[in-house]
This record gives sequence, structure tokens and C-alpha cells, in this order.
Amino acid sequence: MLKAIRKFFSRRFNRFYRQKRRRLILDIILLAIIVGLLITVISLQFYRPGANFTAWFSKPVAPAPELDIPSLELNYEISQTAIDIENGFDFSFTLKNKSQTEINNLKLRLVLQTENFLINKIELSVKDEGSNAADNISIQGEEISLSKLEANSDREVPLSVYFVRKNEGARTIAWRIDGEYEVSTQTIKKSWSLPELSAALKPKMSAAVYYNSPQGDQLGSGPLPPIVGLPTNFWIFINANADSSYSDLVVSGRLAKNVRATDNSSLLAGNLNFSPDSRQAIWRINKIDATSGLYRAAFEVQLIPSSDQLNSNVNLIENLKWQAKDEISGLLVTGYLGNLDTSLKADLINQGLGKVSSPESLEPESLE
Repeated sequence: MLKAIRKFFSRRFNRFYRQKRRRLILDIILLAIIVGLLITVISLQFYRPGANFTAWFSKPVAPAPELDIPSLELNYEISQTAIDIENGFDFSFTLKNKSQTEINNLKLRLVLQTENFLINKIELSVKDEGSNAADNISIQGEEISLSKLEANSDREVPLSVYFVRKNEGARTIAWRIDGEYEVSTQTIKKSWSLPELSAALKPKMSAAVYYNSPQGDQLGSGPLPPIVGLPTNFWIFINANADSSYSDLVVSGRLAKNVRATDNSSLLAGNLNFSPDSRQAIWRINKIDATSGLYRAAFEVQLIPSSDQLNSNVNLIENLKWQAKDEISGLLVTGYLGNLDTSLKADLINQGLGKVSSPESLEPESLE
């Protein structure tokens, strides 16, 4: 093998270079130049990885976005952080595309960072019917999707968010927005923190009608079931119990047809008033403390049924409602207790005995 190689180069030397030494010198110089160029190219590629020499022979490619400087900016507007979760929470944020490239497939998710609350529902809060705020926006569960955002443009997204309290007494809602979007085939992920919210709490309010107390003592008087044309007295109990502090509690209701308040009442706190003109019963408490336990107002009412109320449970007080200021959130909280009637649902002894009867149902000796 070596003899064959030596014979090849000897024959080539005798043919091309023995008589023409200048050609030999030129070929050696040319070979050195080629070797030098190869060494230079390899060195540049090795020490400058960004220098892609294959790109000289390929189609130009658009530069990738700078991921260290996100293309999307999110600015939110939250007027107050104290909220009443039953009425929903309105807030809006503005998306701004700061790049020269269109953003596509934008997805934003509201993420709760607490186990005490759930997001029940998210809606677009579009108050102007002619507004384009809902264009290209869809909401599914906790995710808000926007198909595209033009280069150097912005878009406002107004929302109404409804929370559900899982743990009684919980107030703080910690949350954030997680986003994902595409720019020039690159997928970018980003999160934005949101201010903590303070959810207002409500006192525990209840109301009931009794003829006999929960302990079995007789409170009422007169026939039971009630008799047309005859007076029967009942007691109405309104209770307030709180795990937090409240001020300016007001409970009000209107005495129903054929019902009047007697002079008998019992108060654990506050003051109780009756208005003859409006027929309103109003209980007021200036301050409720979480450590004070039960607050109660109890008062007696008298019913004299009319014939048109025969065979029915009769309302004693109607449209019973309340309001108070939650001292921690500073919000006004409200509630509705409804109507209380003679069905005596809370009276374990006389439950269901409140339908009005006719005088003929009385025993003869009861009429004497």
C-alpha cells in the first residue's frame, strides 16, 4: 500500500514539478491558504456559537422575541379591596401588546391562593350595549381567552367575579392571574399578582314565632288555633349572633293585617320601637361585639283574625329585614328574614296549629 502511494506521488512529481519548480511553489501556497481558511472557519464557529455560517446558504428567518422583555403588559383597576361576595366583585384590567408582532391565543386564568374560597362564576361586565368589550373574548370556568391582540394595541377586559366562601369566618382572598400567549411561534408564560381582597362577613340573624317557648313555657294566650273575632297573643323572637364586630344594626318589619303590638317586650340589647302610622317594628343596636354572645329582641303581638283569613296561616309581621355595618371591611351588609306567620314552625309544641278556625269550632263551655 505504501509503495503504491509513494509510486503515485513520485510519478506526479516527475510529470508536473521536476521541470517546473514554480508550479510546485504556487500549489504549496494555495494549499496553505486553503488550510488557513478552514482553520479560521472552524475557530470562528467554535469560539462564536452565534455565528451560524449555514445561514449564508439558507432563507432568512425572523428574529425570535426577547423573552426577558415580555411583549404583554397587564394593568388592573381595583377601586376597593373590601367586597361583598354575594353581590359579585367588579374589576377590570387592560392588556397592552408592546411588541411589533401580533399576540395570538391569549389565555388568562384567575387562580385563588387560598382554600377558604372558590370562584363560582366569571362574567364580562359590559354595561354599554354598543361596546365592543366582548369581541373575541370567551370565558370558560376560570379561564378568559382572547384570540388575538394586534401589535402596539391594548384591550380592556371588564369582569364580574363571584366568590363562594368555603370556610365560615374566612375573610382574606389571595389571588393572581396566570397568562399564556404566543408571539412569533414562541409560547410565553407569565403571572401577575393581584391585591388581596377582604370579604365582608354577616352576623347570624334569625327570627321565629312562639306560643310556647323552646323550653316549653307558655308565652302566648288566647285560643290556639286562632278563632275569627277572638284575640290570640304570640311572641316574636329576633336573634343576632356574631363572630365579628358590627355597628348600627337595624331590624325592621311591618305588622300585618289585624295585628297589633302589645306593651310586652324583652330586650337583651338595643331599643325597640313601634310606629302606629307606618305599623313598623324597629329594633336598633349601636354596637355588636364578637365576644358578647347572643343579642335578642322579643315582643308580644296580638292577632284578631277576620273571616277572610279563615282556614289559613296568618302573617304576623311582614318584610322582616336587617342591615348593619361590618366594622372590619367597612361595608354595609344586609339580609332578609321574610314573613313570620302563625304556622309556628319553630314552636315544637304547637307547630302546625296556627290555621284560623271559625267560632263554631269552640267547645260550648269555651264560649261561656
